[in-house]
Amino acid sequence: MSETEQAQAYIDSFKNGVGKNCKVVSPEELGQEFLYHISINPGIKKFVPQLTQRSAKHEDRSVPRVSVAPTIIGCINGYQQDRYDWEEGRYNKKWRDGWYIYGFRNEVSVKPSVKILFDADYTDERWLVPYNDEKWQYPAEIIGKYFYRSIYVRQLNDKYQKAIEMFFEVSKGAVVRFSEDVVLTEGYWTLEYARLVQGWNKGEVSNLRKLDSTEWKKVKGQSADLLSHQEPPSARW
Repeated sequence: MSETEQAQAYIDSFKNGVGKNCKVVSPEELGQEFLYHISINPGIKKFVPQLTQRSAKHEDRSVPRVSVAPTIIGCINGYQQDRYDWEEGRYNKKWRDGWYIYGFRNEVSVKPSVKILFDADYTDERWLVPYNDEKWQYPAEIIGKYFYRSIYVRQLNDKYQKAIEMFFEVSKGAVVRFSEDVVLTEGYWTLEYARLVQGWNKGEVSNLRKLDSTEWKKVKGQSADLLSHQEPPSARW
């Protein structure tokens, strides 16, 4: 069997019918090399599929998986802890003033429906599952990192948006798809990402710009707005 067929057989083997609410996606069908996972931890050596620890309603708890997404926006929206990290990170010994982007190359993935993952349409989350013995662990590869320099709230008609000024470093030979239509290639980038403070939306990107190494080093060394400690963003990278 092909790896896609193995993944389908694995999902179909669950007696609770979870396979009826999933779609197995090949790398060719995905249409891009990487799937992504973000973490404050730069020391992950391998990813092991596990049952979810989240307690949300309408979320499957039977399939061991590594949660990934085809965009960084999907990762952020699924993570839902970025502002807490940024504001309270000084109390966490693992915090390095930013997030690491792990990339998974050309992997078969499982796309759950909203019937078994309530926010699937919002995050576009995919699962890397143990469909054969080799897939009980997935290699960890850091392909980039990013930090926030400022977060502010602005009013848009009768709603409020959280606008985030973000800076990225993308590793040599890597590609980071921030959103469906924003792709970051090797080098340094900045952009502004705005999403609703309340409610569900994928947000919008503006002020996308590539930086040269001189500008990147300058920004990296500056103190971040709203940070109560003096260490500059990504100083411990």
